[in-house]
Amino acid sequence: MSLLLSTSVSHAQQMFSVHVDNVKPEKMKDYETISKEFHTLCVNNNLQDISWTTITLSDARYIYVTPIENMADLDKNYMAPLMEKLGKETFTDIFKRFDECYDSHTNYIVRKVDDLSYSAGETGKPSEYGKSGNYREYHFLYYAPKNYKNLKEAMKEVKDLYKKKHSKISYSIYQSGFGNPESYFLVAISGEDELDIATRGKVNDVTLGDERKAIMHKVFKNCLRYEKLEGNVRPDLTYSPKQK
Repeated sequence: MSLLLSTSVSHAQQMFSVHVDNVKPEKMKDYETISKEFHTLCVNNNLQDISWTTITLSDARYIYVTPIENMADLDKNYMAPLMEKLGKETFTDIFKRFDECYDSHTNYIVRKVDDLSYSAGETGKPSEYGKSGNYREYHFLYYAPKNYKNLKEAMKEVKDLYKKKHSKISYSIYQSGFGNPESYFLVAISGEDELDIATRGKVNDVTLGDERKAIMHKVFKNCLRYEKLEGNVRPDLTYSPKQK
């Protein structure tokens, strides 16, 4: 498998570094406490040159998503200034406490695929479209490299149908990159809560009509497997530095 799918992916697409902590369910309370302490330290010390969005999944995973410009950004030690301010012993102790809350964590890269993503605001009436909120639905479409082209073409047909029918549901598409054990496209949908997305989804099925069935058949025909996860963006654990 190509590490970055460089023959298929435009380098102009936004890259994200993703860190995943597989938190033990019995340690979630402790993990939350430490995470909030660490977030406060970053805010109070105005840690620069890095930001992240924190997402909690329904299976106790904590996801930290950081935009990066290139792979060289992975070599930078953004935490060095914070360690210098806190002292090595205090800084190290925080992460030792984190380590007690999980037995594994992972890092990988994903890329935003703008030409497959759909924004309902494209219709020119943004006030009528979409829903704000921190609830997320994630749909993983795993594929074999040989099916990449056909799957991407089918997903482009989905976007074209959404545009044609003026769908009121927006979605973002991300593609797996370096560090992922499998190839996949990720469809991310935001809403106020699970009921909000489900309700709007039923309305959207009517909006798209029967055309959607044939197109979605093409999508799943080129997938190895499908996975759905729910999650929530955590503003209280999300970080962005203040400008100096």
